[in-house]
Amino acid sequence: MDIHLPVGWTLVTIVDALLVFTALEIAALWAWHRVTGRGIALREVWATLLAGAMLMLALRCALTPGWTLPTLACLATAGLGHAIDLRSRRRASATQGRASDAPGGA
Repeated sequence: MDIHLPVGWTLVTIVDALLVFTALEIAALWAWHRVTGRGIALREVWATLLAGAMLMLALRCALTPGWTLPTLACLATAGLGHAIDLRSRRRASATQGRASDAPGGA
């Protein structure tokens, strides 16, 4: 299947645009939470955001010839972010479970 991109566009350009959009989205979420106190607190989702951004950066590096080592570093960092996210979710789930087991708990 052949995909025809607009003139001047490459997969690298698309990944770069997605990385910029993601950075702007993170900044907007941070600002919204800081100003209103509502929305997502970045401290709750930073590991997820890190993992996703590093996967996009790994793709960006993989599309650049000779960037094997940076690609591997980005993948390793994404894996670390994912592991941290899973650990924090497990802890939160265990804490919630203990709270509901307590007398008068939900």
